[in-house]
Amino acid sequence: SILTLGKELWLIFQDRATAAGEVAIRIHFGMSGSLLIDGARPRFGGKDLSLGIRYEHGGILDIFGATVQLESAVSQVRSKHERLRKQDVCADDDTFHLEACVTAFISKPASLVSDVVLDQGVLPGAGNIIKNEALHRSRVMPLRRVDSLSATEVRRVVTEVRDFSVQWMKKGRAPASIIYNKTSCGECGGNVNLQKVGEGSLPRATFWCKNCCAGGRHEVSVTTTNDNARKRGSQRSEPQPLSDTGNIPRSLGNLDGVVFYGGSSVEASRDC
Repeated sequence: SILTLGKELWLIFQDRATAAGEVAIRIHFGMSGSLLIDGARPRFGGKDLSLGIRYEHGGILDIFGATVQLESAVSQVRSKHERLRKQDVCADDDTFHLEACVTAFISKPASLVSDVVLDQGVLPGAGNIIKNEALHRSRVMPLRRVDSLSATEVRRVVTEVRDFSVQWMKKGRAPASIIYNKTSCGECGGNVNLQKVGEGSLPRATFWCKNCCAGGRHEVSVTTTNDNARKRGSQRSEPQPLSDTGNIPRSLGNLDGVVFYGGSSVEASRDC
């Protein structure tokens, strides 16, 4: 079976070597992960092959630029998915539940709004571009604390995150940016502020327009952090079958009709 949640994908296989009879491969697409099914195009994002699967019936699945892990506690995977699937920003309309997202959001009253939007336990699938554009569209300053927001503002933030994410998913590209990576606001023409923001997590580039976003009195002082990340070019790697001494754990050899490829280690993990 297949489960998806935000940027995570689980492929659950029958495995006669485990007591539960199942094993899951967790794939996290991060900021640039992508996949090809039977070589179908277009493909976006990372070029380095992380995992390749060749099925006995001839099907092909290639994962690029992603983190791949083996998870033996499949019951925990299913529990996490069931717990958070209604908050997935790209869930179908019948699954997505606004009030579940709002409840999760206000459960972190002391946190910065910009951090909570990126919290994958609150809004699975929301990323940094989505954060910036949704907060601008909802007219909420990213440096406010959650407990300074009204109920209406919280619902507006969640709604804008959802709308922006769905537009991106349906079009296959991000909607036009108003403030992200801008020096002037696309709506009022005013100056766009930029600061690295993140308390207890990786600081992320955060953009906002004071002219458009109310709540300046709620701003807090946040320490900036230098961005030491370096962009690295990469070449697409061709899939090579892994030997018995390769990166795929020996236990996966019990999955009938499946051959694994790829350059990234698949490590056993109980962290769901």
